[in-house]
Amino acid sequence: MNHDSQLNYIEIPLMDDKTLAKSILIVKPSFIERAREAFGKDGIKITIEGARYLGSVIGTEEYIEKYQKEKIREFVSIVENLSKIALAEPHCAHTCFTKSVQHKFNFMQRTSEVNPETMKPLDDIITNALIPALFGRAVDPLLRSIISLSPRMGGLGYKELQNTAKEQLNCSKKICQDHILAIKEQKHNYPESFAENHREYRKNITTHNMNIMHDEWNRILASPTMTSTLKRCIEHARGKGASSWFTTIPYESEGFMFSRADFRDLVLLRYGLTPDDLPANCVCGKAFDISHAQTCATGGYVMRRHNDTRDFLGKLLYETCHDVRIEPPLAPLSGAETSSRNLEDAARLDISARGFWRREQKAFFDIRVFNAMAPSNAAKKIDAVFVNHENEKIREYADRILNVEHGSFTPLVYSTSGDASKLTNTFHKQLAVLLSEKRNIEIGKATSWLRAKTNICIMRGVLLCIREKGLDAQRGLSTNFLLKLEVDRNRSNDCFQDIVPFEILLWEARFQVGTRVHAFEELKDFDVVVNCSAMSAKTLASDDKMVPIRGQVTLVEAPWISTGMHCDFSSYILPGMDGTVTLGGCYQKGNDSYEVDYELKETYLSKCYEFAPSLRSARLIKDMVGLRPLRVGGPRVELEMVVVGLKSDRKLPVIHNYGHGPEGWGLHWGTSGTVLELFAQWMQEFPIK
Repeated sequence: MNHDSQLNYIEIPLMDDKTLAKSILIVKPSFIERAREAFGKDGIKITIEGARYLGSVIGTEEYIEKYQKEKIREFVSIVENLSKIALAEPHCAHTCFTKSVQHKFNFMQRTSEVNPETMKPLDDIITNALIPALFGRAVDPLLRSIISLSPRMGGLGYKELQNTAKEQLNCSKKICQDHILAIKEQKHNYPESFAENHREYRKNITTHNMNIMHDEWNRILASPTMTSTLKRCIEHARGKGASSWFTTIPYESEGFMFSRADFRDLVLLRYGLTPDDLPANCVCGKAFDISHAQTCATGGYVMRRHNDTRDFLGKLLYETCHDVRIEPPLAPLSGAETSSRNLEDAARLDISARGFWRREQKAFFDIRVFNAMAPSNAAKKIDAVFVNHENEKIREYADRILNVEHGSFTPLVYSTSGDASKLTNTFHKQLAVLLSEKRNIEIGKATSWLRAKTNICIMRGVLLCIREKGLDAQRGLSTNFLLKLEVDRNRSNDCFQDIVPFEILLWEARFQVGTRVHAFEELKDFDVVVNCSAMSAKTLASDDKMVPIRGQVTLVEAPWISTGMHCDFSSYILPGMDGTVTLGGCYQKGNDSYEVDYELKETYLSKCYEFAPSLRSARLIKDMVGLRPLRVGGPRVELEMVVVGLKSDRKLPVIHNYGHGPEGWGLHWGTSGTVLELFAQWMQEFPIK
């Protein structure tokens, strides 16, 4: 169609009826009749306004504007429903918005010119309904601007659509310019340079968009309401892998799904905001805040966060390497010189594996998860903080590993924000290569999965430190709330040695207090006591039914042994997860000696060697002796109100849980549940104020 008063006829190639029915002819009002006369019989749709086409619209400005307003109303309705879902399942709602719904907005902006004012109702519903539903609270304008950034830039990817309409269309035109030219010139074959040009266009657009993001970030930084804490949080959020927990589709089967409370907590923590319902004081007695929760050792949650990360990585190394050990002991120095700071013969690292970096070379790894928002790090650059932690580990172990163990050492340093050091990212790359080969999957998929899985593992540890410790404090648990009494022993693997008879260690909810007592009278200021004092219960609880059963074992290094076996009633071979094997043993009722019986050792070792001759070449690590606390008549698991105080006016609730004998490893699952039931029963009758 030209612009004069003549209607030019064009030749239509042969098409079937279905193809003709999909064709649209848009003409000026003055030519409508002639168009119908020329093309109407072919089934072509003829209009003077416009039509929807390939998911978008073509036609007059009035028709396009009408269509866009209808679509905006449809989008607003979708976001309203999504906001309701977000109240119960914010993680699912977030994924639905970023992976699906938001692309509908982008498509409309990329295929037609949209007036920014037209997008305002949609922007309003996202800002005032969806985002507050995700955060559990409204956000200020500064945070809304930050959220509009891409996850890689520290945002969530919730664009401010009024600001992106024009830019989206311009990018679309740039990337499609060769297509547009080919259509205008009616070319049926693209030039040879088409593919290369297309890649170049995409690259330029990506660079252009990143420049826009950086300009926006600089504008946000200049805001008078920007705080140092918020700036620090965003810097960590921009680290590689730090956003994987919410950019990954939350497959429940993979453990990627977060509950409503957990998702909201993590979103708030990402921007330095304090989650709701946190206590004023920690169990340890200090003021409770996010930074303190990530470093306080009370309750063992910080250690559990570390151990969960270690166990996850150890499992993957076990899948991809061989001779994998958790907490492997280092060889004694035996006079060897080293510049490493850790010179202890009993030193251990987190993981070792053969064949990770080089074939048959033993690689050692030690993990650290540090508090990203610790005040001591506030004035330092993030890269420098990671390097400091890496260097600290290297000074402690690297030279010893290199010259004594003849292996390699890699510190794995993560922050509580989910980002990692450069050495750790290098470790992830190599592990992803091994996983891709082992599972026969693309390396890109292996990398994404590993990054997400590791990030989510750390984030769950962060939540554990905040919420579980917070719950302890909210329940009224103080440093003198719950005690676990255990025999004084070396807490390393030499757990059967150095026992001090009849002296008890006080433990508060998995946190060692370190005070010794000899009678319940000394515990009168505590609310409740759980008595797990083993053989010491004979004196502490005046229980004459306690009888020691002596046991003796030898620990050897034999990673090739993977099957446990019993040689006879008391002799056995028990492989561990770290490549060590326990050889034993004996069952000597009434014997309370802690001295190693070398004649007995020779007897059970010879029996073990008969069953597994290869054990003769195993390196002997140590001998261990211990007493199994047997109670005649069965374990004592009950609540007793013990009279304490000079005037006998105070009854201390004591929950006894001892006397399991050699069956403790199996029985403790049931008796610990009974202890909890007894504690709950006591709490109902005498709640802590």
